[in-house]
Amino acid sequence: MNRTYNNEIFVDVILPNYNKGKFLEEAISSVVTQTYKKWHLYIIDDNSTDNSKKIIDKFSYLKNVTIVKLKKNKGPSFCRNYGMRISNSKYISFIDSDDSWVLNKLEKQIFYMERNNLTFTYTDYTPLFQNNDEKNSKKKT
Repeated sequence: MNRTYNNEIFVDVILPNYNKGKFLEEAISSVVTQTYKKWHLYIIDDNSTDNSKKIIDKFSYLKNVTIVKLKKNKGPSFCRNYGMRISNSKYISFIDSDDSWVLNKLEKQIFYMERNNLTFTYTDYTPLFQNNDEKNSKKKT
């Protein structure tokens, strides 16, 4: 059954993670701060051995975040597939633990899909490079 409340479309966001503690908080925060608020985030930690679990636990108080900590490393494909199995929303979106989204990514994508009656879309990305504390993006050609 698809999750909808008050005719609003929900999207489940699946974030697999393995030892990406350096980037993880930014990835999670980019979902939490979305302008589109009808989401549920599934963080699937693939038995990380770095500080990932401590970072993930910072978000455990949020009612629309589900944390799954695997006892054995199974790889990113397993984590994504597991997230899809436990999802019950009309839409699923994936974010990698070393990525981040612009504030209105979900809003624009969900409204575009609904307006055009689409069941699948994808978005482009902008590679970022970090040099010390400075982030730079690669120019699109």
